[in-house]
Amino acid sequence: MLWLALGLSLLSLGGRGARGRRAGGGGDHRGDGRAAGRPAHQVGRVAPYPPILVENGFLYDSDAYNDDLPYFVEVMGRRHVVVLYALDTNDMRFPSGDDRMKTAGDFATYVNDAFDWLWREGASAPKMMSVGLHLRRIGRPGRIGGLERILAHMSAKGSVWFARRRDIAQRWIERFGKEG
Repeated sequence: MLWLALGLSLLSLGGRGARGRRAGGGGDHRGDGRAAGRPAHQVGRVAPYPPILVENGFLYDSDAYNDDLPYFVEVMGRRHVVVLYALDTNDMRFPSGDDRMKTAGDFATYVNDAFDWLWREGASAPKMMSVGLHLRRIGRPGRIGGLERILAHMSAKGSVWFARRRDIAQRWIERFGKEG
């Protein structure tokens, strides 16, 4: 069975930063106003994961680009799930100097091409795709149409699970367990 997850991470400008008691400005919250996980901050390190995440009950970390699927790391003697992030399928690539992603069409074409490749690979093994979306970038009138095209393309395939990082982390824990 094909398991393809698309992590749409809608991030806001709020929050106190990666090291504060409230991690980042992520829009992925537990329901009590606190974040469920720490979004990527383009550091891309694999370890060490800050113990503050585990101490404060964070479900996941998302500051890694080193794999295609979530995985567990040990932090303070506990298993902690890492939900991968991606810089290439990220709206932060819109004009920021010498980057070549200039239009909504450029973004949609690139993300759809990446999706199609993972879709083919997903016929034999589970796949996950992370698409980083930031309200101040994708939400602009000249860019939002690219997201509309991406969602229409993916939806037309069927059997695509559009999920928040938190949902992906919870599914990973349910499927592969907290224990080794």
